[in-house]
Amino acid sequence: MWRVVEYVILSACIIVLCACERVNFGVDNHKSKVVVSIDDFKLTHSDIGTRSDVEKERISFAVFDSTRTKVCEVKQVKGECDEYGQIITELDIGKYYFVAVGSHLDCNLLSPDSVEFLENNTGDVFCGVREVYVRDGEQIQLNMTLHRCVTQFRLVCEDGIPENIKSFRFDFYKGNHIVNPQTGLAPSADIHRMYFAPGTSENTLSCFFFLGSNNVKMDLTVTAIDYEGDEMKSRVFEDLNMEIGKCLTASGSFFISSQTLSVDFNTEWKKYEEIKY
Repeated sequence: MWRVVEYVILSACIIVLCACERVNFGVDNHKSKVVVSIDDFKLTHSDIGTRSDVEKERISFAVFDSTRTKVCEVKQVKGECDEYGQIITELDIGKYYFVAVGSHLDCNLLSPDSVEFLENNTGDVFCGVREVYVRDGEQIQLNMTLHRCVTQFRLVCEDGIPENIKSFRFDFYKGNHIVNPQTGLAPSADIHRMYFAPGTSENTLSCFFFLGSNNVKMDLTVTAIDYEGDEMKSRVFEDLNMEIGKCLTASGSFFISSQTLSVDFNTEWKKYEEIKY
């Protein structure tokens, strides 16, 4: 009889110990609340007619874990989301990368160091990355500041744009539609081609793009194309000094040879340059 009692007591102790062990292992699965606030940023609207219907400020946000796997993604459009600029999520214990992108356009957040836009549609872009460690039961509140990571080339046609011109083609080296949000640089920069249709800003076109380094000297060719697909006029802008956060405006007569020049300063960009053509 005593052996039976001893066996029952021993079995009960084993069950209690096993139950306690399971509770301890379950601690790693506790989630922590994380609140991320995106600091205000001011986008420059493009002068491109084809973009007039998508000129809404938006935030693309994603969380990647230590294996660089995307575990959370949020897209917000200003005016359509009551919580615009604030992201609330829950995460397990561990190390994470928070990636945030501000733009007028949607983008694909591929990894903590790769964000992709449509090849012919970049626009003004701000990026930010934060490395965050989440601990058990900890509530995290943090702010993310986004920094502009594009350069801008503005073409002003002071002689006007003929009605038979359908689009302008921009050809240049050392630009890209992909950016590393941690550095603000294009991971690889090669020949790039973009087509724009004039429309929202009379006689002015803006070309935004990412650079392979902070300072780049580059050539840029602009070609006007008619509705038949024929090239009507082309101009080459040589040795342009482009920088991230810099807006360079080329003003002059594009279709008619002229030395007319006007100056238009954009104080929202950290650097501005005006050239003749």
